Amino acid sequence: MQTNKLISEKFRNLEGSLNLVELYSENIFSQYYSDIQTENFLNDLEYYKSRLTKSENIIELASGSGRILIPLAEDGYNIVGIEKEKEMIMKMEKHQDKVIHENIFCVEKLKKEYSRTDCLLLPATSISLFSLENFAELLNSIKIMNKGLRIILDVYNLRKFLSEKPKKEITEKGTFYYLNFEEDNCIIYNIFHKESQKIGYSVKFNHNWKDIVSMLQKIGFYVKITNPQKDYFIIEGVMHE
Repeated sequence: MQTNKLISEKFRNLEGSLNLVELYSENIFSQYYSDIQTENFLNDLEYYKSRLTKSENIIELASGSGRILIPLAEDGYNIVGIEKEKEMIMKMEKHQDKVIHENIFCVEKLKKEYSRTDCLLLPATSISLFSLENFAELLNSIKIMNKGLRIILDVYNLRKFLSEKPKKEITEKGTFYYLNFEEDNCIIYNIFHKESQKIGYSVKFNHNWKDIVSMLQKIGFYVKITNPQKDYFIIEGVMHE
């Protein structure tokens, strides 16, 4: 996507020289993201606990700063995370040793982990970080080495977060303005840090839950919607034997 499309028109006329950075790779923004995370998004943590067993080998894909991984690990679940952004891992106060610093798509490097996992967990609507084509390719690669795979993920209608104008928040780290806007069928999150004149961005695909179900079925998963709510769905897939 072209650079100019990554910045909302609401921020394009700001005074000074703006520095555009990827949200999760920059300390000031990764810290802000970690601070604002809700501990239990739509009661998802308790739901995952009800669907996982402590005898399973669990991998959390794109585990971020550990909102889900840390409480599961502390409750006795056998879980490891895979996260490509070192900044996000460093924000974890506990259990950094349970996170592999790697891109989830590097299947060959992660062959040992993927071949022995019982369940892939992708919470926090993180499926929106990837195209369905790329994610399907990942799952197809994993299923070659792992026929008993299970996956649990969630999806949210991201258009609910679209903003007409930036919202302001002042923290000990400075003044932030943030909004979500739509561009090329993606939802782009912008957050401007006034003191550093930096804009963090994150591009997300607003996937339809039906498309995710269809993708999983084509790969060979038996799929069910396990926790339907308005605009929010948790989807579970189990590989056919």
